[in-house]
Amino acid sequence: MSRDVVFVIGAPRSGTTWVQQMLGGHPSIATSQETDLFDGYLAHWRTTWAAQLPASGEEWRNRRFKGLPAVLTEEAFEQLIRDVVDRVHDEVLRLKPSATIVLEKVPGYALQADAILATFPEARFVHVLRDGRDAIASMLRASKGWGSWWAPSSAAAAAAVWRDFVVAGRRIAELTPRYLEVRYEDLRGENGPRTLAEVLEFAGASSAGARELYGRFALERRGDGIVESSFVWGGEVRARIGASPDEPAGFVGEGTVGGWRSALSAYDQLIVDRVAGTLLRELGYTSGDWLPGRRALRAFLESRLLAARGIESVRYHARRVWA
Repeated sequence: MSRDVVFVIGAPRSGTTWVQQMLGGHPSIATSQETDLFDGYLAHWRTTWAAQLPASGEEWRNRRFKGLPAVLTEEAFEQLIRDVVDRVHDEVLRLKPSATIVLEKVPGYALQADAILATFPEARFVHVLRDGRDAIASMLRASKGWGSWWAPSSAAAAAAVWRDFVVAGRRIAELTPRYLEVRYEDLRGENGPRTLAEVLEFAGASSAGARELYGRFALERRGDGIVESSFVWGGEVRARIGASPDEPAGFVGEGTVGGWRSALSAYDQLIVDRVAGTLLRELGYTSGDWLPGRRALRAFLESRLLAARGIESVRYHARRVWA
């Protein structure tokens, strides 16, 4: 069935949940906690389907077939996926009767655009961009607490995650015209309500209440312990705990712009520049050399980086010898 579906994507800790909460507060938009449909449940289906399709004409003639390709055509398989997603989205809309638009937010969907567009050719994508240094600092904080099971614990790994998600997200503009980039820093600035209004209009909702929504979900209110949520809840969560669960302690950060300056060590800043500096400059988050400028300090940091690479090389060759 045809429906309005909006996907909010972005690198982890880029403000995607905040944007989701504001949009979900609109009466025409229903949103739930991350469903992991496309990068979890259905990704496994698609991987299995592809693995069971012969690669050549000779294989088609000589292979002993198993799996769904023995029952379903590719068109029928895609329809099955659409039916599953529609069933989930029907439930999201049922939980908010005023809504006509389904909004999904999963950072990992930045890597699933082809699969999403195969299911929803008319899907809209809102890509939230944040200064990678702030997103990386937030990932590193998460790795020490509530996000220890997923968040990278080194600056190099966090920088690679930010870079890869942003590159994949921006590629969506080549796949569909229904793509909007929004800067986290613009949303946090004095024109934040106006930026939110533009996002609402892109999503197909009225922008008349943008300022009120922005105030309801203002990050500054969180300092007083006020954390409002627009998620709809049902399923086993409601059945088992009978209430809307809260986010884990530490999930809601301060959302500052430029906080990386005190959060990232000089060494971590060097690593970030090595891994993601080109993209930071391309996006205009920095120009030229933004790293600590004292020659002696830079030389020390470079020596630490070279030493770390040398140690890893020794470990790699030792593993090969003793394997």
